Amino acid sequence: MSTNADRRRAHRALAAQLADQPERQAWHLADPDLHDKLNRAFTGPPHS
Repeated sequence: MSTNADRRRAHRALAAQLADQPERQAWHLADPDLHDKLNRAFTGPPHS
């Protein structure tokens, strides 16, 4: 499982590649907790 730092680093790397797509770039730069909450809102709770 990845750490919060790993996830933030990955999202920053993705955002760097999306300079021509500001909406997607903003999504990847958003607060990681907000990102997780929005993902759960649209996909449901994580499965264990």
